Amino acid sequence: MQATAETLDGNRVKLSIKVDSETFSGSLDQALKQAAKTIRLPGFRPGKVPTKLVEARVGREVLREEVIRDSLPDYIREAVIQTGVDAIATEKVDVISSNDSIDLEVDVIVETRPKVSIAGYQGLSVKITSPIPTDAEIDEEINRLRNQFGKLNPVSRPASQGDNIAINIKATRNGETLDAYSVEDFVYEIGMNNVFPELDEKLEGSKSGDILKFNTSIEDEEDEQDEEDEQGGQEATIEVLVKEVSEKVLPEPSDEWAAEASEFDTFEQLRQDVSNRIAQNKSNRAVQELRLGVANAISELVTEEIPNALVSQEMGSRLHDFQHRLETQGVPLELYLQATGQSPEAFFEAMKQASIGTVRLDLALRTLSELEDIQVSEDEIRKRIELLAESSDASYEATKDNLEKSGMIDLVTWEIRKTKALDWLEENVEVLDESGLPIEISIPRESGEIIAGSSRGTD
Repeated sequence: MQATAETLDGNRVKLSIKVDSETFSGSLDQALKQAAKTIRLPGFRPGKVPTKLVEARVGREVLREEVIRDSLPDYIREAVIQTGVDAIATEKVDVISSNDSIDLEVDVIVETRPKVSIAGYQGLSVKITSPIPTDAEIDEEINRLRNQFGKLNPVSRPASQGDNIAINIKATRNGETLDAYSVEDFVYEIGMNNVFPELDEKLEGSKSGDILKFNTSIEDEEDEQDEEDEQGGQEATIEVLVKEVSEKVLPEPSDEWAAEASEFDTFEQLRQDVSNRIAQNKSNRAVQELRLGVANAISELVTEEIPNALVSQEMGSRLHDFQHRLETQGVPLELYLQATGQSPEAFFEAMKQASIGTVRLDLALRTLSELEDIQVSEDEIRKRIELLAESSDASYEATKDNLEKSGMIDLVTWEIRKTKALDWLEENVEVLDESGLPIEISIPRESGEIIAGSSRGTD
């Protein structure tokens, strides 16, 4: 088979495909043999019908059309591989000649992946949350740890926010005690707001011996079965006996306390450890913010219209993956939409917008990789194929052979190039904190290497 490509306007290419008569006749003979295995004629055992009778019964012209129809996808795929055309959709197919005694000639017009502009990519800046811990964040974590070692001291003053109060709670409805909401000797911290909505307000300012009463809407197990209760529960009377008010006294942030509360000998060592842990967590979040910010920034530079063919392909892939995840949980898509309160229209529109964003980023990174001449080594391709082979439980040779025959090896190469392009961009954008000041950030890579972002600060 031979193929040539002619560039047309509007991201289109005409592929002229010629299949020699010998190859096409071989395909036709193979189709006759396949039909002979399934056709039934009186006097012949299944699969033993002579091909001449099959041809007379079915008609060679009909078989020829079937062979062309079935073979065209393979011919077009091979033509794309031969010509190196980056086709994303087939627009039109014209069979010029189809007589099996002469060469088969087909003209195919395909839509190609567009080239987009990313003008201004060299001056991009991205804002992220500063990974440097603040004194307030460190103090908050230290105080949380101190709070774990705090001691309760009874006080005679009125209760206030943060105090711990020993209380008895009795909940009744129509004279009947609601056991699920009644408790004795319950120690509660004012400000937690996790029992009754009115409780914290009532407790603030109370003293030992006070009895507080209020009504609130609550549900019990029987209420949950009632349709009326699902709309807000039924009213109950709450009686609270304040038994004791205590304030929590936190330990002083000393070396002695640090040794008791941690593996460190001094408070400064403990504080430094807290700072390091906060910095690590913030750095991890900052890297994610940077990656997302960089992807959004380069995508926003693309102003060209995104081809519907690419969006449809991305949506199809997303929907397939999403439905597969739902199926593994035994949840139909319709039930998921109902449970999440989404209409099918809103769900698919959100998926469409996400798909447009993914395609826009894909096109931008392809352009960036070409502008910055980002290349992929044979070793990188080999490692990626090894991962694919491992995930599919196949050999490296078989996986590589399948990729090459199907023309998917270019896709593997492009995925690596786009990843490297995004890495390049992350290392070359200006990184700013919330206030707009330049900061440095280290980016971990898959190899384990830490690549520091460019410093754009001032001395």
